[in-house]
Amino acid sequence: MPTGKYYVLMIAIDHYISPDFASLKNPILDAQHFIEVLGERYDIGFPDTTNLSNLRVTDPRYQSDTAQPIWVYDSTQFKCLYNEAATKGNIRAHIAKVAAEIGPNDLFLVYYAGHGHTDNSIGYIITSNAQLDLDQTGWLDYEQLYIPFTNYTKNPKCRDLLLILDCCHAGAATLGNQGVNDEGRFSRKVVMSCGNNRLAADGKAGEGSPFANALVDALRKNKGTLLDCTQILPGINAVVGPQTMGEQSVTYTALPVEQNGQGDFVFKLKSDIVAALPAQELAGSFIRHLNFDDQKTSFKKHFKAIEKGDLHILSTSAYDYDVQQLLRTVLFDFTQTYASINLNPGDPILIWPNTLPDGGFWEALQRSLNTGESSKDLMVKHIVDRMQVTEAFVKKPFVVAIGFESGMPEIAKELLTFAAEFMEMLFKEKSKREHKIFAKFFLMLSELTPGETHFSLKDAFVLPDQTSFGITTIDQVQKDHVDKYVFEAWHTEASKQLGPKMPTLTGTELFENDDHCYDVLSFIYTIADKLQIAKEEVIHNLGIIKS
Repeated sequence: MPTGKYYVLMIAIDHYISPDFASLKNPILDAQHFIEVLGERYDIGFPDTTNLSNLRVTDPRYQSDTAQPIWVYDSTQFKCLYNEAATKGNIRAHIAKVAAEIGPNDLFLVYYAGHGHTDNSIGYIITSNAQLDLDQTGWLDYEQLYIPFTNYTKNPKCRDLLLILDCCHAGAATLGNQGVNDEGRFSRKVVMSCGNNRLAADGKAGEGSPFANALVDALRKNKGTLLDCTQILPGINAVVGPQTMGEQSVTYTALPVEQNGQGDFVFKLKSDIVAALPAQELAGSFIRHLNFDDQKTSFKKHFKAIEKGDLHILSTSAYDYDVQQLLRTVLFDFTQTYASINLNPGDPILIWPNTLPDGGFWEALQRSLNTGESSKDLMVKHIVDRMQVTEAFVKKPFVVAIGFESGMPEIAKELLTFAAEFMEMLFKEKSKREHKIFAKFFLMLSELTPGETHFSLKDAFVLPDQTSFGITTIDQVQKDHVDKYVFEAWHTEASKQLGPKMPTLTGTELFENDDHCYDVLSFIYTIADKLQIAKEEVIHNLGIIKS
């Protein structure tokens, strides 16, 4: 159980000072993603980024106005040693500073991504100033990462120590005499991305290493309040082994120190995330099992076109703003279980009829972008800038959702004119760019007219044979969506997912007769009330944004 402060040392090297060691593609990207997931989900205590330097700004090799910042922490408690800063001397000096400051109940995490080597049964990390010479200049044996913390009983500092090594020959970190498995509730552990005589894959540029991706994914998906590495190791190996053709087998074990303890380094979920977990689980069951089969089927018909192209108009139809937003979440989540594109959208830009200014759709877009740019060209350039991504972010599309009522012909006509002009401008601006990787863009036109008035966009648009964007029309969501049979199908799957958290519910309790139906939101509210889970949390996790 974490009781003290966390100390974190990140060491990641893409570029070495000496040409003796080749550059790597992903260590700093992997370190960035690891810090991000820790900061977002775990009670580590990272300070805000206000006074931090950003490698995207300070290093020309990483400069980008659109990619995620690479924040460089620079204190004794939280330290990033990247590239040329990750010298043997700097690493040893920082560990000495931590050893002088860290308390008896504190935790110390050391993450290393870069080259690794083994020689005469000794494992080394290859620091940034390393050379291939007889003196092995700049080679740092693994022991130097934990030498001040070898006997907790005699020298009670740093209750829990964890090394994470993503490098070739990482398994050499456990070579040597294994210490006593003392009864004390402290720990000296290491996670190794591969064995002593094995190589660790770096991965394609911008995509991350197989080990780092699996580790971050496991940390992101974890729902346990307190997490140690034994809980996620099988899942990590299930991913890394096949991806590396069996070359890598990830190991979590004790370090070869005098006393390694019987404890474990524990990651503690943030309290707000713990509180929200039941709402997340319930929302997930609604998203996956509330029978949007017709809508999923019509979306599925267009997967090949969606995979191939970057620009899409998606026409949806429902009777309520919130149902439209729920449908958007359902459709994008469906790609993760059906298609290889695996889309995972962030918060969309929303423009609903009650927010439409006198200046029409272009002015509404300008307000929603909140960039201060008023011209059409500058707005389009801003969006295409944000669409330029690395491989790591290509699965997160840019979404603009516009609600309209087809019962108001002038507004509908204006929207079609705007959509055609906007999409063509996006295509032309994107075509000018030398950048090769773009996030997919979806303009979602959401019809909010009740009843059977749904119209086909393909019929409404007059398009040339070779259009620059795809158009997909999704079946309408009916108001009385949830009947007794939909409930039973949902309840069966939700019970598997929620387990004992799912109370006993019967169809006769919720449905007065076989003809009784709920609209989807009323059903969600009813179930949330019965589970005593805050409706506001469930709605948030359904991707519904309240204005």
